[in-house]
Amino acid sequence: MGRNRNGLSDGECLDGLLGAIEELEMELADLQAGPNELNVFEVLGITNTEIRHSNVIAWLMRPGGSHGLDDAVLSRLIERSGGTPPEDMRDFRILRESDNIDILAASTKNRMTLAIENKVWSGEHDDQLARYQGIIERRYPGWEHLYLFLSPFGTPPEGEADRETWVPIDYRALLGAIEMALEGADVPAKARMLIDDYVGSVRRHIVGDESLQERCVEIYLEHKRAIDLIMKNLPDTTKTVHQYVREWAHRLPGVEVVDGCSRGKQYVRFRTKSLEERFPPVDGSDNWGQRHYWFYEMISRPAKDGVGCDLSLQLCFHLPKNAPFGKERVEACHTFTDAFSRGDGGTFHGTWTGYCGYVAYFSPGDLDYDSLAEACDIAWDGFTQRERDAISAVCY
Repeated sequence: MGRNRNGLSDGECLDGLLGAIEELEMELADLQAGPNELNVFEVLGITNTEIRHSNVIAWLMRPGGSHGLDDAVLSRLIERSGGTPPEDMRDFRILRESDNIDILAASTKNRMTLAIENKVWSGEHDDQLARYQGIIERRYPGWEHLYLFLSPFGTPPEGEADRETWVPIDYRALLGAIEMALEGADVPAKARMLIDDYVGSVRRHIVGDESLQERCVEIYLEHKRAIDLIMKNLPDTTKTVHQYVREWAHRLPGVEVVDGCSRGKQYVRFRTKSLEERFPPVDGSDNWGQRHYWFYEMISRPAKDGVGCDLSLQLCFHLPKNAPFGKERVEACHTFTDAFSRGDGGTFHGTWTGYCGYVAYFSPGDLDYDSLAEACDIAWDGFTQRERDAISAVCY
């Protein structure tokens, strides 16, 4: 083992950290403890739901909206994207999910657009940023186009070309724009309550409390050697879960694992023979190069604690306008997903519809194939029962 600049070995650094854990936990508990206030976003359980965040942001961007902020939020977001806010912004229209673009602000008078792609905890897919840019430029030729890529920590887009066009912005900067807009504004009481709840919810669940972050930095610097050793030697839980899930899926009877679109360490996608009889392949491929336009998927995501993994099971149907099947099949897909979800289904990324169920959380210390397979079996049994019930409800 090596030694740090104070002459302590790695083992002694770890012992020092262990000795401080009880005190640190008490300090963190005090910092995290806050007033038990009612927050509408937390009551509704939508603090991490992208579509709800986009709805609120679009509302706040709307000039002359019921929020009482006029065009202040839109103006600051235009500045953040590198543009110059026009003097008269009253004709800006704020569109939601227009051609799947999360938020699009467009002004005919000023010949300007501002597009915002919002990623709370999900990632990019299907070269979407380039597609959105192409749609906007074809729809509004010769206009000034501005682009923001919003994420919790201001992560740049994955593609090199996208990074040149889409300006990254984090949720802390978004809150700054909202709070600056609030200064001196005549905001109705109900709107002020909603805005305050939104800011508080984002601060607690997405960007984090600043005083807590400052103390965590102090703790890290004080015990950097020991913490770095721990983090360096932690296993990649998400990767292990993905590998176990792939092995589990290949053992399922009556299932075909779609390895061609089970990418990275996050997704394992598969189809059942029973559902394929109901929705057979068609002529023409979807965005994944498949001919079915539907699949089940196991999704392995890093947990918020930074060391564990959250596993979910999802059924997805892709129903774009240009899909090579008729109205009857589209209606059958919707009927099936409604029956499958038992009223709890949803739409993912605009043209994907389906149902998602949480499987389990896995930490590095208690992860083994048998425990994961058991959790997956329980979740899959529930899904196969839903499939049987839903198939009987579809006449197609």
